[in-house]
Amino acid sequence: MQIDDLNKGIFCITCSLLANAFVPLLSQWSMESFKPLEVAFLISVLNTVYCLLWHMKWPFLQSQLVVKRYMKSAIINTLGIICLYYSLSYLDPITYAFISVFYVVFTVLISTFVLQEGKTLLEIVAIIVGILGAFFIANKGSSTWTVSVGVGLVLLDTLCFAVANFMVKSASPPLNPVGVLFFNNSTCTLILMVMLAPGFARYSYLNIHPAHILGILAASACSFAAVGLVFFSYKLLSFRLSSLMRAMKPLISTGVALPFAPAELSLSNWFGAFLLFISILVLATKERKG
Repeated sequence: MQIDDLNKGIFCITCSLLANAFVPLLSQWSMESFKPLEVAFLISVLNTVYCLLWHMKWPFLQSQLVVKRYMKSAIINTLGIICLYYSLSYLDPITYAFISVFYVVFTVLISTFVLQEGKTLLEIVAIIVGILGAFFIANKGSSTWTVSVGVGLVLLDTLCFAVANFMVKSASPPLNPVGVLFFNNSTCTLILMVMLAPGFARYSYLNIHPAHILGILAASACSFAAVGLVFFSYKLLSFRLSSLMRAMKPLISTGVALPFAPAELSLSNWFGAFLLFISILVLATKERKG
């Protein structure tokens, strides 16, 4: 791998993390007017439109083979999106950011069981420490049950995204990153439209604040940029290395969210975040040495 490709890949992941840090913050704010499933639907619709505007002349679906190869990953990605936006109704953006970095642990597990990559004792210990960290973050006293539901949803959404992105990376024939985004978001839009259809007739638009519509627009733009940059990085970095670069996500997300949505985190929660962060750094270091 050339140094230029490595630097470009790192730059793409960094920009992706910065854009992604605003998505949960803006989405949660918009939920004052919209339900989680509605936010997911609107962002998917807008992302589909962005794909068409970005690359209108590109034949996204070239053959039935492409549809068959990417349909499973698109459905799994949709399940992850649903879990993501519902988790934001239970968790603050900072807690979400720390738990969602568990995505890295899932990519390591995928590389172990699917790609048959061996694991050292240090990597195994790091994964166990990361799991313990997630439990400490979920411990929030009287609100433990609701937080646990939120943590469970985040873990499920990160697992879905890790599996879907692995399938995209491994798929053949390869699809243009914008094509992947178009296929994922159009599939998500259709599925969510079916789920929301029964309630459309009795939906009231009177309580929607115009500012929250702008929040949806901004969240969708950030989401499109973040995912697009991740898919583009797959051309420059290995799947696992590009995933491990996301270890900085909690720090960037915390820096963005704290001024707008300060979280009530106990010493136990911060200790869990520390354990999880150390776990991810250890896994990232092992990957770079490898």
